[in-house]
Amino acid sequence: MPIYILLIDLRKAFDSVSHQALFKRLREIKLPSWFIQYLLNFYQSATVTIKCADGETESIPINCGVLQGDPLSPLLFNIVFDIALRDLGSAVRAFADDLALTATSLRNLQTAANEFQEGISTHGHPTHMVPRYILESG
Repeated sequence: MPIYILLIDLRKAFDSVSHQALFKRLREIKLPSWFIQYLLNFYQSATVTIKCADGETESIPINCGVLQGDPLSPLLFNIVFDIALRDLGSAVRAFADDLALTATSLRNLQTAANEFQEGISTHGHPTHMVPRYILESG
């Protein structure tokens, strides 16, 4: 029986995490309220400035995405992303923003890809899947 594997890269995955979905998920997994409030304060006050030849912009609030360079960001990303992965069960393997979907037919592979895309959108994670390769084994 053949096995089909779809290798996918999630484009702008860390940048697309909804803050609302992130904090909803943190409450769902019952993290201590003081910790959630600490992160909420941190995220609500996060800003960025852009430096260019003419100077620097005013502070721009960061309204979505996990914070670049923050050691907690990969973990926070995984907490939000995990719920979409669970819906697919053993048909998916993931590492950060790269994943592999497996199926025994191309039709089932397409179904798994559609379900995953719907799952990440439903859970406040509207990333764009970029298929890299479809491999066939057997």
